[in-house]
Amino acid sequence: MMKLLVDLRTTFLHQTNFLQSLEKLERRVMLRKEEEKKIEEELKQLAQSERKRKKRKKCLLKCKRGCWRINEKKHSFKKNVERNQFREKKGEEDLKYLAQFELKK
Repeated sequence: MMKLLVDLRTTFLHQTNFLQSLEKLERRVMLRKEEEKKIEEELKQLAQSERKRKKRKKCLLKCKRGCWRINEKKHSFKKNVERNQFREKKGEEDLKYLAQFELKK
C-alpha cells in the first residue's frame, strides 16, 4: 500500500512539473507571436513610408535638376532670386514688344 502511495505521489509530481513546463512553453510561444506581430507592423509602416516617399510630387520651384523636394525652404535663396529675375526680364521683353507693336500702328 505504501509503495502504491509513493508511486501515486511521484506520478502526480511529474504531472505537475509537466504541466508547469507546458505553461512556460505556451507563454514563450505567445511572447514570440506578439514580437512577430510588432515586427510585421513595423515592416508595414516602413513600406508605407517608402511608398509615400516615392509618390511625392515634383518640387514646387521646378528646378532644372529635376529636384523632388516639396519644401521650398530647403532651397537656397539664390534660386528664388534667379527665378524672379528671369520673370522680370521676360516681362520687360513683353512690354518692349508691345511698345514696338503699338508704335507700328
